[in-house]
Amino acid sequence: MREQPERLARYMAVGHKHDIWSLLNKRDGTYQHAYAEFCATEEPYGLGSSAAEIQKWIDVVTPGLNQVSIDDETMTTLEALATAEGTTPGEVVRRLVREAAAGR
Repeated sequence: MREQPERLARYMAVGHKHDIWSLLNKRDGTYQHAYAEFCATEEPYGLGSSAAEIQKWIDVVTPGLNQVSIDDETMTTLEALATAEGTTPGEVVRRLVREAAAGR
């Protein structure tokens, strides 16, 4: 990734936009709950370092990558679905992925 900072920036943007960490398992089979947890979880299930350390590395490799934005309409929709379901936007994405995989 050091040689491909644009690729890292794209991965991080997508990850933050969709809370992708909440779709990834830990060693015990449960899901990650947040980006910080994903960072701290040992490899290969996470990055094996604190979110602060990962951010320092990202800042070196991809200067200026500090925030990722999601368009208001998409975030509003995700938050509304999460509120209606009594869950989080990440859980909504996880459910939609399961449904898509099941062909619904």
